[in-house]
Amino acid sequence: MCRQIQTKTLQIPQWYLRYMDVYFDVFDRLGNSDGWVEKEEWVTYYGKCLKSPQERSEKYFKKITYDGRITIDRGVWHLWFIQMNMSDDVNSPGDMFIRMCTEKQD
Repeated sequence: MCRQIQTKTLQIPQWYLRYMDVYFDVFDRLGNSDGWVEKEEWVTYYGKCLKSPQERSEKYFKKITYDGRITIDRGVWHLWFIQMNMSDDVNSPGDMFIRMCTEKQD
């Protein structure tokens, strides 16, 4: 006797697809090459993915980079981003990160 197994197509969340686009376009240089991130790339990413105003994105770029070089560890960066999108713990590093990005205090 045989049973047919029905499967569903894997649905990849939109936030993850946007993140991977940015990862391969911009952040792949972290640790693999020189680690530099262009201000225009940064502002465009945060404007599209996080709907952040340009002024706030530029301000945050200055906070997290030193003359264009990311000043945090690559693993921490990825942990922050995943937690930002998946965690419901308001005290997680990812949640603190998104509050810093968006300047939301609540």
